[in-house]
Amino acid sequence: MDSKLSQANLAEKIIELSNLVSKQIGDSGNADKFTQIIEAAKKSDFDTSLSLLIDDVSVLLNADPNESEVSLNLLFVILINLPALSSNSLSSKAIKQISSSSAGPLAILKSLNNFYNLQQIPLVKYEIFDQIATTCIAENLIESVLQPHFVNLLELSSEWELSLEQKQGFFEKLSSAAFDAGLLEDALDIERLLLTKIYSAGSPKSIELASKIIIRLLNQPGYFQFDNLINLEAVHSLSKINNGNPSIEYSILSIFVSGNSSKWVSFLAENSSESISNLNIDIELASYKIQMISLAAIGAQELGKNISYDKVSSLIFENKDSITDLDIELIIIDTIKYGLINAKIDQLNRTFIVTRSIHREFGTNEWKLLSSHLKDWSKSLNDLIPVIQNAKLVAQLSNSSAPAIVEISN
Repeated sequence: MDSKLSQANLAEKIIELSNLVSKQIGDSGNADKFTQIIEAAKKSDFDTSLSLLIDDVSVLLNADPNESEVSLNLLFVILINLPALSSNSLSSKAIKQISSSSAGPLAILKSLNNFYNLQQIPLVKYEIFDQIATTCIAENLIESVLQPHFVNLLELSSEWELSLEQKQGFFEKLSSAAFDAGLLEDALDIERLLLTKIYSAGSPKSIELASKIIIRLLNQPGYFQFDNLINLEAVHSLSKINNGNPSIEYSILSIFVSGNSSKWVSFLAENSSESISNLNIDIELASYKIQMISLAAIGAQELGKNISYDKVSSLIFENKDSITDLDIELIIIDTIKYGLINAKIDQLNRTFIVTRSIHREFGTNEWKLLSSHLKDWSKSLNDLIPVIQNAKLVAQLSNSSAPAIVEISN
C-alpha cells in the first residue's frame, strides 16, 4: 500500500518508539544499539532500524496496559505505512516477537487483535489470525476466542487471498483444535469444508478424512444425523472404493442410515472382529445407538399407538429371552434423552406410546406414512365437531329457561 506518512514522519515515529522501548528495558548497556536504531531512522534506513527495534518490542507488553497499547499501536502504524515488501517481512517479525512475550495470552491476543484491525494487507492479516489461533490452541482458549469465527472461515480465507494449500493447512489445524477442545459440531463443520471445498472427492486426503469422520461420529454417543453425512459427495465416493464395492466404513454408515439392529448384528457376524476392531469402533456403543435408531423407526411407524415391550424386545434385541422390562424402559428413556423420540411409558401394561419420532430418510414410504397420519388426524377433528357444537349449544342455552336440546351423532 502507498505510505500515508512521509519519510520524515516515519523517522520521527521510529525514534519515538525507540525511546519507549529503551525506557522499558532500562538497561544502559543497550545504549549503542538504540543509537544505531536512531541513526538508521534518520537516514531513512527503516528496514535496519525497525529490524533492530522489533527484536526488543515484546517488552512493551510488560508496561502499564494503557502505555503498552499506545506504544504497540505506534509500531503497527509505522509498519502499515512502510512499502509492502518491507511491511510484510517486518510485520512477520513483529508478530513472532509479540507472541513470544511473557506478558500472558490475554495481552498478546489483545495486541494481535489491534494489529489485525489496523492491517490491510491480506496475507499479513492471515498471518496475524493464524498466530491468534496458535496462541488460543496453546492456552485452551478455542471456545472463548476462536469459536465465534468458525462460521466465517470460508469468507475469511477468501478475504486473505489464501492459496488452496494454505486453506487446507489452516482448516486442518482448526478442525483438529476444535475436536481436541470438545467442539464436535464445529470440528465437523470445518471438516465438511475440507471435504466439499478443498479436497477432491475420491482423492487420498478425501478418502482418509471421510472414513475418519464416519468412525468418529459412530463413537460419539449423542450423534445420530448420519443421513446428512452420507449425502456428502466425498462420503458417497466410499461406496465404490474397493473395485466397485463400498468400504467397510461406508457399509457401516449405510446401516445407520437405513438399516436396523438385525442388519447390524448380521454385519458383525459376516465381518471378522479383527477387521472391525482395526477401525477403532466402539462396538458396544455403536450397537446401542443402532438399537435406539431402530426404536425410533418403530415409533415413527406406530406413531400415537400402543407399542408393546414384547415387540421392542423381538425387533431390536439379539438375545430377546434375556431382556428384562427394565432393559426396555432404559433404552426408551435414553432414546428420549437423545431427542430421537417423545414417548410415554405405561409400566403397568408394558407398553409405550411415541408422540414424536425422527425420520432418518424421507422418501415415498415416509410420505405415505405422513399422509396416513394426516388422514387419522383429520378424522379425529371431524369426530370432535359434534362435541364442540353440542358444547356451544349447551353454553348458549345455559342462561335460557328453554330446555337444552343435545344433538347426538353416530
